[in-house]
Amino acid sequence: MEAIKKLYDDYASRIDPACWKELMDSDVCIGLDTRPAAEEALMQFLMENYHLPKAVWHVLDEAFQFSQRVEELYETWSREFIDHAVMAGLRLEPALDYELFTPGISGKDCDTYRRLYFQANQTPLNEIGSILEQMDALSEYHPYGEALRYRFYMETGREQEGKNGFCQLAAAYPDNASLVIAWADLCLEDGNPEEAERIASHILDLVPKHIGAKTVYAKCLAERKQYHEAKECVYEIIHSCAENPMLMEQLTQLMTSWNEQLICQREATYAETPEDTNNVIELAWCYAQ
Repeated sequence: MEAIKKLYDDYASRIDPACWKELMDSDVCIGLDTRPAAEEALMQFLMENYHLPKAVWHVLDEAFQFSQRVEELYETWSREFIDHAVMAGLRLEPALDYELFTPGISGKDCDTYRRLYFQANQTPLNEIGSILEQMDALSEYHPYGEALRYRFYMETGREQEGKNGFCQLAAAYPDNASLVIAWADLCLEDGNPEEAERIASHILDLVPKHIGAKTVYAKCLAERKQYHEAKECVYEIIHSCAENPMLMEQLTQLMTSWNEQLICQREATYAETPEDTNNVIELAWCYAQ
């Protein structure tokens, strides 16, 4: 237990799969007579300390085959712990990227920061000022917390400060979709669809099915009055949003708006070239939608 705690408290070691692999390969974890006690000690610790990267969870799974023993684990440990800590850790990427903490030394402060971050996300945006102050008092920094701060600025009358902050984050983390897509949206709002499209295209090169990037890219197409292509772009992702009704509604509203614009385009084409069969079919399809 002491070795686990020491590893977990040192944040750089905590998020390093190699450190956990070394521990899992130790005699106490692989010895037939000591392995059961080692697993019990590990699980007891993880019940309260489960903030680990997906790669680390897979190291633990390789050592103790959690994913192959779910029903067995239910008999000893709470279903909530197994489902929402162990199995979720194996399956899901963390909402707050573990590797982006700076300086990434204090496990305690990183955990406190994480708790405050999620608390802020459950609080009305214009009321998170005191939570941000608590985050500032910690020794750790995370860009997602800064993005939250800039949203707070924009909500409380400091719009230009917020925009400047998002621009800086996008420049500092150009490959991080969560950060740069927020800036791309702001670029669109400020009448700079070219920059927004550049950012969205870059993220789609990295993550072809990224919903946020696809949405921004579709908006950019609509800015160029390519409403058919914009609709097709959203069609590709809308079924992935079934578990997010709010996002589904937003995308549906966008498609409805673009469909109305497309109808106007198709009707104008029909007035000029009524013999264009393909346009007639497409116009009928727009009416149906």
